[in-house]
Formats: sequence, structure tokens, C-alpha cells
Amino acid sequence: MLQQRLVDDPLYGGDILQFREDATEVYAIHRVWNGRPYEHRFARIKSNDPKDRKITKGCINVMPEVYARLLACCSQETLVIK
Repeated sequence: MLQQRLVDDPLYGGDILQFREDATEVYAIHRVWNGRPYEHRFARIKSNDPKDRKITKGCINVMPEVYARLLACCSQETLVIK
């Protein structure tokens, strides 16, 4: 189930939608994190090349407007990744 969690890092926009947690990691949907501007994450996520869009280590990065829609509709839904 997606679970909204508050986060301290302002670069996440204040919250994330967690979909998994294990002993050492949290996996979530969140706004594109841009803490390293040289990674060009905003440009890469908009690319048509799937190789460019691989910008995470397990989380799902989305544009802020997509995150807002997910939060509004689905914050207590079960996420199924196929």
C-alpha cells in the first residue's frame, strides 16, 4: 500500500509515497530529486530515451504535477509494478 511519509530533505518537497521498506532502505514515489544538479534529472526524466530516464536506485521519480495527482487519488492504494 502507498503510504505518505514526511521527510526532512526539502529537495523531496516535504513528503514521499512509500511503497516498500526493508531493513535498510525505503522505496517510494517522489518528486524528482534534484540534489545533484549535474545529474540533469529534470531533463532526463523528460527524455524519450529510456536509458536517460534511469535516474534512481529503486524509487520512482515523477514530475511534481504527477506527484500531486498521485497524492490526491492514490495515497492509500496498493501499488502493483508489472
